Amino acid sequence: MKIEYVNHACLIVSVDGKKILTDPWVSGPTWGENLWLFPKATHSSDYYKDIDLIYFSHGHEDHLHKESINWLPRSLRKLPVITADFGKGAEYLKEDLNNLGFKNVKFLKDEEIFRFTNKIDIKLFINKKDHDSSILIQADNSSLLHQTDNLFSSASLKRISANYNIDILFTLTCRTGPFPGFYKMKSKEKKLAAKNK
Repeated sequence: MKIEYVNHACLIVSVDGKKILTDPWVSGPTWGENLWLFPKATHSSDYYKDIDLIYFSHGHEDHLHKESINWLPRSLRKLPVITADFGKGAEYLKEDLNNLGFKNVKFLKDEEIFRFTNKIDIKLFINKKDHDSSILIQADNSSLLHQTDNLFSSASLKRISANYNIDILFTLTCRTGPFPGFYKMKSKEKKLAAKNK
């Protein structure tokens, strides 16, 4: 298993001759130009042309980034896409993916096995309360857990650690938000507020 960290929650996982792309925010700002990639992504759009599967953890703009999707090769719209089945109240995700041109979308239930190839098993851990998910990729006698910004409960963490041998963990990408970063505060006050956040 080879893992390339692109930025934020975007990874390219290469395994068994396949490439899996996660949460492709690879171009431009998000959230009303409040969040920017740093460092900027360096690959050209063509770099992504040999992707085989796309995973979207949830519908937030820094994970399902429409500008990036439109920047990526159009051929990726034909690929299989996996995302979480958040149930009732999450119809927006299906609509967004359809409007972006993705027609081959598989909505997975919590811990449902998606056998991508004979050697690659994928499961999602779903937080229906927050409409977020994490991906577990098992292949090559290795397990990768990419948490994205899915907040696990203590019970979920205990269940995952008891049932899965995680070799590689990508944990929360960041805790974004305006406080205390966008408030006018003295440096010591800002550091204390960030620590307490």
